[in-house]
Amino acid sequence: MNQLLQEKRDAENFLRLIAPKYAAVYILDRSTDTFRDILAPEAFRAFAKDSEGLYSDAMQLYRDHYVACDYQEVIDRVLDYDYVYNILSSGNQVNVLIRKKDGTLIRLKISCYSDKECDKDLSVWVYTNEDSEDAIYGELGEARYCIRFDNNEKPVEFISSESLSEMLYGLTNEARIPFARLWEHMHPQDVDGVRAELKEIHILKDPEATYEAEFRLQNKEQQYHWYRAIGKPVLNEKGKIVNVCGFLIDIHKHKEKNLLQQRFISGLSHEYVTVWVINHDLTVELYQQTKKGDHIAQEAIEEFAKENNYQKSMEKYASEYVCEEDREDFLRNVNYRVVRERIKTEKVYPVVFQRKFNGKIDYFQACFAQISEDTDDFVLGFKLVNDIVEHEKERNDRLEEEKQILESLSSDFTAIYYLEVNSGKFEPVHIQNETNASELIRSYSGYKDFYEYAYQYAMRYIPKEEQPEFLWWFSRDNLKSLLKTQVSLTQNYRCYPNAQNHQYFETKVVKVSEDEESCHVLLGFRYIDDIIKKEKATQKRLQNALEEIKRSNETISTIAKSYSSIYKVDFETDTYERISGSDIIPKTGCASEKMFDVCEQDVAPEYRNIIHQFANIETLTSRLEKEEDVLVEYRMADGNWHKLRIIVSKRKENGKAIQAIATIRIISETKRKELNLFFEAEQAKREAKIKTRFLQSMSHDMRTPLNGIAGMLHIADQNPKDLESQKITRNKIHQSLNYLISLVNDVLDMNDLESDHFTEEEVDFDITKLLGNMNIDAQQLAQEKNIQYVLDWYEGQLSHSSFRGFPIYLSRILSIVVQNAVKFTPENGEIHVWMNEKCLDDSTSLLEFRCKDNGIGMSQGFIQHAFDLFAQEDSSSRSTYQGTGLGLSIAKKLVEHMHGNIQLESEKGIGTTVSIQIPFKLGKPIENKNNRNQQISLEGLCVLVAEDNDLNMEIVEYMLERNGIHVVCAKDGQEVIDLFEKSEVNEFDFILMDIMMPKLNGLDATRKIRALKRLDAKTIPIIAMSANAFVEDIMNSKLAGMNMHLAKPLDETKLVEALKQCKKDEDFK
Repeated sequence: MNQLLQEKRDAENFLRLIAPKYAAVYILDRSTDTFRDILAPEAFRAFAKDSEGLYSDAMQLYRDHYVACDYQEVIDRVLDYDYVYNILSSGNQVNVLIRKKDGTLIRLKISCYSDKECDKDLSVWVYTNEDSEDAIYGELGEARYCIRFDNNEKPVEFISSESLSEMLYGLTNEARIPFARLWEHMHPQDVDGVRAELKEIHILKDPEATYEAEFRLQNKEQQYHWYRAIGKPVLNEKGKIVNVCGFLIDIHKHKEKNLLQQRFISGLSHEYVTVWVINHDLTVELYQQTKKGDHIAQEAIEEFAKENNYQKSMEKYASEYVCEEDREDFLRNVNYRVVRERIKTEKVYPVVFQRKFNGKIDYFQACFAQISEDTDDFVLGFKLVNDIVEHEKERNDRLEEEKQILESLSSDFTAIYYLEVNSGKFEPVHIQNETNASELIRSYSGYKDFYEYAYQYAMRYIPKEEQPEFLWWFSRDNLKSLLKTQVSLTQNYRCYPNAQNHQYFETKVVKVSEDEESCHVLLGFRYIDDIIKKEKATQKRLQNALEEIKRSNETISTIAKSYSSIYKVDFETDTYERISGSDIIPKTGCASEKMFDVCEQDVAPEYRNIIHQFANIETLTSRLEKEEDVLVEYRMADGNWHKLRIIVSKRKENGKAIQAIATIRIISETKRKELNLFFEAEQAKREAKIKTRFLQSMSHDMRTPLNGIAGMLHIADQNPKDLESQKITRNKIHQSLNYLISLVNDVLDMNDLESDHFTEEEVDFDITKLLGNMNIDAQQLAQEKNIQYVLDWYEGQLSHSSFRGFPIYLSRILSIVVQNAVKFTPENGEIHVWMNEKCLDDSTSLLEFRCKDNGIGMSQGFIQHAFDLFAQEDSSSRSTYQGTGLGLSIAKKLVEHMHGNIQLESEKGIGTTVSIQIPFKLGKPIENKNNRNQQISLEGLCVLVAEDNDLNMEIVEYMLERNGIHVVCAKDGQEVIDLFEKSEVNEFDFILMDIMMPKLNGLDATRKIRALKRLDAKTIPIIAMSANAFVEDIMNSKLAGMNMHLAKPLDETKLVEALKQCKKDEDFK
């Protein structure tokens, strides 16, 4: 007794600890209707005092004063202690909502005090305020509202707090809102209902009546939210309604929850006779009923609803309508606790039973389903299932027949089982005595499913090393997978010898039936030791024969790896047999017909006649009389190359071939290599030819001017005092030197262009000045041959003078074209040049340049190769007209780099016209840079020159001193570094650096100078001068730290211009 009192004290202490979180907490004794309050409002304690401590009387007083009218019946229901006791005894709580007259929502939860028998009459009643998300409490003043009406009793203004207006409509600082705006925010489907409720208020004019309306308002997030408005009318002295005052309740969550339940139940209801909602407090609600059909028991439906308690309704329904043989199982299966557990884990919980009505027995199904995880309510539906049950009966009868047949055939099997593969449920149909199966069944019969049974069998009877394979084959996943595509399965296994000394068994699995949810099979087990014994004896005999065949086949297999297909051909019978190769070709057949078909389908068209003739059986034997084999190579339609070889394998006594082996090998890779080698050889020949041609051309073109230079020098030596002769020889030496330089420049330019190395950048330039300078040079060349050089300006027009592009490349192109025209036009000939501009858009023009001569012209055949390297129409041209044959190749490369086009029109003996079209962007007017550079003086500057060749040093020194520049000479790179280190800062203005020098080359010398720790080491201009003028040489000089690169032989004008440019850049810095 003391222990019981202590437990009660502990429970009450716990309740006092959590009580501040609740509105009220009571412990009620239903047998005496008395209570102890852990927490209670003062008003309730006053009511309890007035009712002499009786809980039900106090609650009725509290109900009348504080609970809203439509919720007072909830209080009456929970004061029915028997009703509450039935719910608590079923293991559930009572959970209800109560709304007070001021709008506050209160939740009441009633639970058992303890599980002890002595406390069965005690219960705990806990009252809690609902969260603010579920209700807007009128007590706070925030949810109160007032609707003002005009003299015509029309609503004109909605008055509330500013915070409520902002929450409802997103309006700030507005407490008084025109009612028209409220209609705009209200859901269109709810407007008529609210209007009807307001109309009802004006019709009745009852100041004591309370009115309610549920509607949706659109909030500031443009979403609709559910509210319930509760209010009372206020009448003036004339009896007219001037206001309706009340408060709003947020019912969105509850409304959405109810709608979810309705949609869920509606989705189920079309299949059922009746659909019921079973609430968490065990009350029942009829949701839908089908009226059609003579199987409807209307009295049963009415009684079920009238009882209004799930457990009692089910018990009464079972006693009156469920057949006696099903009644006990029915009541056990529909017990409230059983249903709650089953629907937690299963989507639908069905219970099938026999119902007796009007002397007829029907099969019915009671189907239970949980509405959602957020509620303890569930749905109960009743439907007629006679057809389903009859179908199942027929199926069971059929299975029973099959079992009987199996019983009669089971003498061949030691064990037969009936198995549902998905669930694993199984039933032994036949088990022989003194077998492993009988021993296992006898030792334990409570196996969960067949797979547990198979596991125990494996652990006890299967050798350990074979257990994994056994268990995998008999697994659920493997059987399901195999039975998807097969109706019967066979598997052999070995076990420990049983009582009858059997150890080899065969399993036979046969599919009996299958639907979406189940797959039924029969499993039969029989021993096959005698079969295995015979097979082993046969296997031993075969083994010896196979060994011999194996040795023969090894040779064939080794050979076969080299071939895609091998066939044995009999010429006498015109048949073949496939030894190896694709299964697409039948194993045997008519040789000539199959060869014809394959040839027509798979061989490339151009080789079909060749193969038809080669494989002709009638001629093949005669061709093989003196040959052991014949072969042919051909291409397939898919592009692969094959080699067909036919080898004689058997002859008659007279030597005639009667059998042969036909082999086919894929030789695509070999053929590809052959073609690659052929192409590489051809490419090498072309390159060698070009190289030889280049060397021959260069040898001839360099020897000619060198020979001229040598001859002119000899003439000058013979006539030292003849000044006129000396002048003529110097001029001719200069011409030869200029030709050599142009030759070297052409080769260097072509090397750059072949490497796609274009060093120039786009700049603005004046086309008139460029053409003016070019035409002056061209006219001088033409005058030397007495050629008339005509500018046909009337042929074209020019709208702009400034363009942006590559002026140096353009000058080079035009110079090549004009020089060729002068070169190939005889004396007294004519050359006409003109230019035209076509505006493509506001920023781009197409410049077209044309040069027409009446020279020797070109043949139509040569025009196609005129842009090739070293192209000249005949060998005499090289002797008659000096040149490398690279000019037009260079011009074409440069034109294409500028996205232009160059074309030739020519006729032998008539002349040639060259057309060039190049697009240019419009440029800005530019200053004359040459004039600016001409203003820069080099007088008095000091240059450090590094040059190991005395003659080159003398030339450079002469050029520099002619321009007033002081020169300091160094013989190698190390001497340059030493002289620079010893000099004063900024003593030297420039360094001219040769690249190829002894001791230290120019690149390394430049790097070391740039690395010196003195102010001018990083800034002094260093200009490379080298005979190496390829792209990589220029890049290497810039990477070493040089500012510019000049190619030898040096041109004085370019040298001085480079020094001025460096000086200008330094002054700018």
